[in-house]
Amino acid sequence: MPEFKTYSPVFDPSTNNGLDFKVFVYELPDEFHVELKRQQKRCISDQYGTEIRIHEDLLKSPLRTLDPEEAEFFYVPWYGECFLFREEKRDHKNAISTTNKWFIRAVNFVKQEYPYFNRTLGRDHVFVFPGARGPHIFRDWKRHIRKSIFMTPEGDRSLGEQFNTWKDVIIPGLEADVELTSGKTRELDGERNQLAFFRGTIWNRGGSSYSRGIRIKMADALKGVTDVTFGEAEKSCDRACYRREMRRSVYCLCPRGWSPWTLRAYSAMMAGCIPVLLADEIEFPYENFLNWNALTVKIPEAQAEDVVQILRSIPQSVVEQKQAAIARVWKMVTWKHPAEPGDAFHTVMADLGLKRRLMKASTYTFWDHDHVKRSS
Repeated sequence: MPEFKTYSPVFDPSTNNGLDFKVFVYELPDEFHVELKRQQKRCISDQYGTEIRIHEDLLKSPLRTLDPEEAEFFYVPWYGECFLFREEKRDHKNAISTTNKWFIRAVNFVKQEYPYFNRTLGRDHVFVFPGARGPHIFRDWKRHIRKSIFMTPEGDRSLGEQFNTWKDVIIPGLEADVELTSGKTRELDGERNQLAFFRGTIWNRGGSSYSRGIRIKMADALKGVTDVTFGEAEKSCDRACYRREMRRSVYCLCPRGWSPWTLRAYSAMMAGCIPVLLADEIEFPYENFLNWNALTVKIPEAQAEDVVQILRSIPQSVVEQKQAAIARVWKMVTWKHPAEPGDAFHTVMADLGLKRRLMKASTYTFWDHDHVKRSS
């Protein structure tokens, strides 16, 4: 039986070692962050709320420096998904173009009010794009911030320039349900007497193009399987019911939607349920130091209709190994509030720290830092 290692000695989430760099957080006008949070309460608890959470956690973190000259990273706090959500309601037709202008104003502010972006062409600057479209909600991102570091939940390498595994950081989406993030759901008594569970959109107006038709195929294949729940959301099953169904299931099915990434995998881990991934191009957070094979089951999209047979063939000893592995690391994908050692914020920062060596190897960084020191 193979040994299921969950992470390497590169980073120990129980100690947060390696977090010895400094981040300068820009002071942008309120229109780019706090005003949006105040106007759009939904943004705080939405799965894209990481753009708010990371900003607020950084402001309280010892990683933050008020001296930009000692910073190794520069964080630009903008709530782009929140702004776009507001504009979609105000003027759907022009929402993207209005959002694009808003992004450009923010970038121009950073470039004109501070000297730090220009000295590295933005290579040490960090931007959060918490939605599946990543930086594409900023239509002109390639012209303005192409070399910068993006924090995004979408690690789909098939999308080309949207995500670059060498410079960008994949982040977990925000699960705001306190019953899950506190660990209370996973601690509930009871056996896991259901094989697998899924509730969500199956029949989308996009037809078979949605989820590449995978969810529709699975719904047909799983009809009549008594120990599997696979259906759309129901009024009879509220949020508490949803959590209970995860808690009593061995596996939580995570088929792709419009894109590969899914919040379901992280919510499942918080409930102690093994995520079953059906998204061929997906890349997860922390793949530099976290072994996702020990935590999940990945099934090729082409075998979606065989999911039950595949899951039933997994030995109980392997199931128990995966459950134990999840129990050790589930906090790494959980945005605790307030942030605490070993949670998603600290682990994302650890992943960011691994990019530091790449930044230091940048010709731009060396030349410009030396130039600043010589001329000061």
